[in-house]
Amino acid sequence: MKTKKKAAPEAITVTHIALKEIIPPHYNMRDALDREKLEQLQLSITDIGLQSPIRVKLHGKKYEVIAGFRRYRACANLHLKTIPAIISDAVGMDAEIEKMHENLQREDVSPLDEAEYYNVIIKKYHVSQKKLAALIGRTDGYVTQRLDIMRYPANLQQAVRDGNMAVTSARELYAIKNEEVRANYIYAAIKNGITPALAVQWRTDANNLGHLQPEIKSKTPNAADVAAAPTPLLPCAGCGLPSEITSHVVYRFDEKCAKRLRDFFKR
Repeated sequence: MKTKKKAAPEAITVTHIALKEIIPPHYNMRDALDREKLEQLQLSITDIGLQSPIRVKLHGKKYEVIAGFRRYRACANLHLKTIPAIISDAVGMDAEIEKMHENLQREDVSPLDEAEYYNVIIKKYHVSQKKLAALIGRTDGYVTQRLDIMRYPANLQQAVRDGNMAVTSARELYAIKNEEVRANYIYAAIKNGITPALAVQWRTDANNLGHLQPEIKSKTPNAADVAAAPTPLLPCAGCGLPSEITSHVVYRFDEKCAKRLRDFFKR
């Protein structure tokens, strides 16, 4: 019985292209490059050369970077004349898919940068979240959660971008329904740090105990006050006055008991 031979993989041609003929990607998944990691890469290139070629595509008379922007930037900073590159014939959406696959394999892509890039691709190529998820090998829920980051308050977005807060923690804090209470919790999390488990507890307590909180009075700090306050404040469920979050004690009540407490404090 004859067996079919497996076709040999196509040879990949690496070409050395003049750096002056290359332009940065029109849409880049990374909003900013980590300076320390860029400097480390430059030292490595100086010592042993660039080990992995970048991937480019034709863009008019130039070549646009598809994958390897940091490698391109490092070589440019070192004032090298040429850089090894693989010229891709992918165009449009196919080129963007190549770029996404390249970047998603790396751990240092900010979830916010990822979200902003997805948003650009969806609008430019008129693809649905579901189709985009399938193209990049992710679930629809994953893409939806990433895009949700763009609706977060600016300080929460920045905490995620800087890597100071996990996406799972940020998602729980954003799910706190009362905006002013949410602002206090976000401030506390950014200042003191937070784990995903604690974020779940804060979100659960804030939303479940919301019916115990009286109408927000003028003495309760607004979002601007909270941002400038040295210690985060929350309205006391009893008197309604703002107090430090660290002094709060959480209890769980049945709805009937909660109503009795609310009536008691109104006396």
